Amino acid sequence: MSGGLVVRGLTVRYGGRTVVDGVDLDVVDGRVLGLVGESGSGKSTIARAVLGLAPCTPAPSRPAARRSAGSPPGTGPAGCR
Repeated sequence: MSGGLVVRGLTVRYGGRTVVDGVDLDVVDGRVLGLVGESGSGKSTIARAVLGLAPCTPAPSRPAARRSAGSPPGTGPAGCR
């Protein structure tokens, strides 16, 4: 896949609690992705992690631009902190 957003094994933990575990996403440039699920299923947490607003491992990647210009490695859009 060239360009787009690739997420492999996304995991988000708060303290000792795993709230999202092993999520994989492939979003091709120009496509729209909708996350559907019950309340509390992790939709917002996944979005926050992909945007760099929630702690996660491993970091989501965009092949064309791994992180925003000027942001430290592992933070900001398409990165985990």
